[in-house]
Amino acid sequence: AFKSAKGSPVLDRVGYGRRESAVRVWPGAGPGARAAAAYGDGTLRLYDALPAGGTGGTVRVRQTSCVRTTPPEATQKRGGCALLAMGLDGENAAGLVAERTDWSDDRFGRENERRVPWLTVLPCEEVACAGNEGLVDEGRVGSFNLREAVLDFLLEDPPRVGDDGTPDPLREALLSTPDGRDVADVTVAPSLVPCGRGHYLFHARVFVFGYAPLGPG
Repeated sequence: AFKSAKGSPVLDRVGYGRRESAVRVWPGAGPGARAAAAYGDGTLRLYDALPAGGTGGTVRVRQTSCVRTTPPEATQKRGGCALLAMGLDGENAAGLVAERTDWSDDRFGRENERRVPWLTVLPCEEVACAGNEGLVDEGRVGSFNLREAVLDFLLEDPPRVGDDGTPDPLREALLSTPDGRDVADVTVAPSLVPCGRGHYLFHARVFVFGYAPLGPG
């Protein structure tokens, strides 16, 4: 039904083993309000979905808002960012975004593509009032570089230790590898868990290129 709305992408397509879209109930609205994230073009869209009458349970869909989830600090090139997941709570709408960047290191003798994870948080009222032009108050849009946030957390002082007093192995890897912070890769799973008040839970994986811990002996 969503693909029949004017200007909307196809939201029910699945390809290459990944989801192309997701649909959620818009918080605090009537029974026909739906939010749809189009992962292919990185937009968060709001629809009214109402019974069209007749038989067969036909639904009439009208798009009312469309906003982009690309953080202002990230690349604005077409195809430079991909929307991985969305999360909704009673106050905010969030998008988990991956920015494609290139980096190189002489030690590895090759160029690599890095996907920097971002979290974009918009008040639900801003999304609802944005219209199909996507007009939002940028001062009310929160964007967070999750790669930098995770690395800051791991390297904060005083350092965290385990229950048995051992240091955090990820911190050790970052500090013992030359330019450890620069070569560290942080990826996140394509899922967001709303925790309320603009907080979201996500799962991150950290890999430090060139780290070789010394074994026993």
